[in-house]
Parts: sequence; C-alpha cells; structure tokens
Amino acid sequence: GRQEGREEGRVAGIEEGRVEGRVEGRVEGRVEGRVEGRVEGRVEGRVEGRVEGRVEGRQDGLEEGRLEGQVRTIESLLRAGAPWPLIKSATGVDEAGLRALKQRLTASSAANGGDDTA
Repeated sequence: GRQEGREEGRVAGIEEGRVEGRVEGRVEGRVEGRVEGRVEGRVEGRVEGRVEGRVEGRQDGLEEGRLEGQVRTIESLLRAGAPWPLIKSATGVDEAGLRALKQRLTASSAANGGDDTA
C-alpha cells in the first residue's frame, strides 16, 4: 500500500514537473528568442543601412564629381574662346545642356548638405 502510493506519487510528480518545466521552458524560450531576435535584427539592420548608405553616398559623390568635371571642362573651353559647335562635338553638351548640368549639380549639392568644399 504505502510503497505503491509512494511510487504512484513519484511518477505523478515527475510527470507534473515535466509538464510544468516544458511550459515554463517554452515561455522563457519564446521571450528570450524574441529579445535576441529583435537585438540581432536591429544590429543587422543598422549594418545593412550603413553599407547601403555608403554605397549610395559613393555613387552620389561619383555622379556629382562627374557633373562638376563636365561643367569645368565646358567653362574652360568657353573661356578659351571655343565655339559652341566645337564644345557640343567634344562633350555632347550644348548651351541648354550646360544650364541643365549646373541645375543638377546645384540640386545634388543641396541634397547632400551643400558641402561644396572643392
């Protein structure tokens, strides 16, 4: 009697403990998983954002530099007395194109904080 009751109680206690342990473990695991996932997601997002920002910044800088170079070349040709047909033939840019380049350069500079240190 007593021995059997003790054994039944032990088996029932073990099973109850397993069930409670599983429930507690799942809850704790989910909470920890969510926290870790959020932290990892934020870190990964920041890293990806920085990389993308640098790539875009480099591309913007290269484009702005190319535009500046074109404008300088055309303005140098004009100062040297080159006629527009020669400039257009050499650069592919006419008077209206030069105005458009200058506008794009101004807009690009403004979008990038107006840092014209060159």
